[in-house]
Formats: sequence, structure tokens, C-alpha cells
Amino acid sequence: MIERARRNGIEFLINVGYDLESSRSAVSMVGNGFYASVGYHPHDAKNFKEEVFELAEKAGVVAIGETGLDYYRDLSPREVQREIFIKQLAFAKDRNMPVIIHTRNAFEDLFPILEKFRPRGVLHAFSGDEGAVEKGLSLGLYFGIGGTITFKKAKIREVVRSIPLDKIVLETDSPFLTPHPWRGKRNEPIYLLRIAGELSSILGVSLEKLAEITTSNARELFGI
Repeated sequence: MIERARRNGIEFLINVGYDLESSRSAVSMVGNGFYASVGYHPHDAKNFKEEVFELAEKAGVVAIGETGLDYYRDLSPREVQREIFIKQLAFAKDRNMPVIIHTRNAFEDLFPILEKFRPRGVLHAFSGDEGAVEKGLSLGLYFGIGGTITFKKAKIREVVRSIPLDKIVLETDSPFLTPHPWRGKRNEPIYLLRIAGELSSILGVSLEKLAEITTSNARELFGI
């Protein structure tokens, strides 16, 4: 899977943790084009352990997250989600690290928190409307665009036109959110090419230009 990605021009990968175990795993894979992000997803906020912050000091760790708020599944109590999100934002701000931000059905609580901390970061798997784009841009955030851009009925296909190209980063969210026509199968890094191709068509820019700018955006955001 990794070799397929490298053979097709994918220069580096960020393996994103969502709890302590997955963050440890991400750190263990650092090197040879692999980087890591460590943190607690809102689903796992109720099980938060401070030890994850020790991992953030390891070489090759370039971000905190995936963290944020998820009011769709509510697998952790909302007050706990907010508490752990704020804890991770505070840590990232103290270390001047970017944040990978998850949100689902929670923009109304997310943005006031972000306005307080004003982190560097990306709204991962962005699914908001033009109003959310405006708020994200006012905070200097990037927008993560992945497999949903290939879903013909997905609103992001229209919303993405309101996002400046210099604020877009590409992502897969592997093994989830596999792009069409492989939807329902395991996602993997090589499908970034399918995502890039679809976005190139929607925005009316060449694939080469899109790849150059979004790669530069990711390097800038994560200090790679």
C-alpha cells in the first residue's frame, strides 16, 4: 500500500492518531517520509490520558489531533469533548504546533472555542457550508478535502469553490471516506490522486498546479 503511493508520486504521509494507542502506533512509524500527529478524537475524549502529550515531543510528530467535537455520534459526553478539545488546543498553542480538527454537527460550539485559541490548523474532512468557510478563513485555518469531493451529491463539491486554493490541503482519512468508484472499500493513500483529479476538474485548474499548491500548503502548515 505504501509502496503504491510512493511509486505514484506521493512524497510524504501524516499518520494521524485518535487515541493513545493509535498515537503510539503513528509515532512508531515515523521516518522515510512518514510523519505523525498525536491526540484524542472526540469519540475517545472520555478515555483521555495526559501521556499522549509526551508523544508530542517525539521526533517526526508534526501536529496535535485528530481532536475536536462530534455531536453526531456523541460517543463521549459533550462537556467532556469540549474539555479535552480545549486541553489539546492549549497544549498545541504552548508548543506552537498545528491542530487537526474534527467537527460534525458542532460548528456552533467549535468556532467560539477556536476564536479563543486561534490555532494554526486544518478543518479535517471539511463538511461545512459557505458560512463555515468564511469563519474558518477569518481564523486563518486550512480546509481538508478528501474522498467526499468525488460523491456526486456531496455539498462540498459546490462549497469548495468558495475556498482559496492556498487554503486547501488534500487528505484521504484512510481507511475511511474512500472516493468513488471504490466507495465502501478500504481507503489508502494512493487514492489521493483520485481526489486531486476530481478537485482539479471542479475548480478548473490543472492537476499539476493543484498538486504543487496543495503540497506546498501541507508543508507550510505542518513544517515539513
